[in-house]
Amino acid sequence: MEQMLLETSQATKALDLSELPEQVSGEMRFAIVLYMSGLKLFNPLGFPRQSLGFLLDEHLFKQDQQLLKQAHGFLYYLMTGLSRLPSWPQPYLYRGVGAESREAYVSGRTCFWPGLCFATSNASQARLSAGPAGVILRIRVLQEGSHSRDLRSICRHTDAILLPNFKTQVLQEAKFDSTIGLEVVEFVEPQQAAL
Repeated sequence: MEQMLLETSQATKALDLSELPEQVSGEMRFAIVLYMSGLKLFNPLGFPRQSLGFLLDEHLFKQDQQLLKQAHGFLYYLMTGLSRLPSWPQPYLYRGVGAESREAYVSGRTCFWPGLCFATSNASQARLSAGPAGVILRIRVLQEGSHSRDLRSICRHTDAILLPNFKTQVLQEAKFDSTIGLEVVEFVEPQQAAL
């Protein structure tokens, strides 16, 4: 654990801070890098290694109250830092998912994505995540007020992250796209009502 924290600290110091908004503090950058890092934790029972982000997401999805209390400080810095990053600047993001998800996406359905979800601007990269029988989710994001965040200034291997409760609507059910080579489900991020 100490090695992981040391490496995360070094990675955070190596960031080009000129690309980050001034209001993203050092603690927030550290929390984001720790969450995003490819560093691995050993499972004490000897199971395969898992990233901190994967383990945290698993507990957040279950709404584990004990974990939420214990990780409150970390989650504050992570979520506040992510919310202060710029929105994704391009019109589309992609995610690759398994074939079992295909039936859930019916035209007109509103979907809320419960946790942090990674996305890419590269359909080919999403295709690798989906596997040979999977489905590509093509998401048209808002250009202003989006709940998608640009991670390129922090992480070189991930383009964007979708914040918790990211809302989308299915525009078109799975349809084969010959340029991608898989079925694609079309989504749109709707305009959010003003508070």
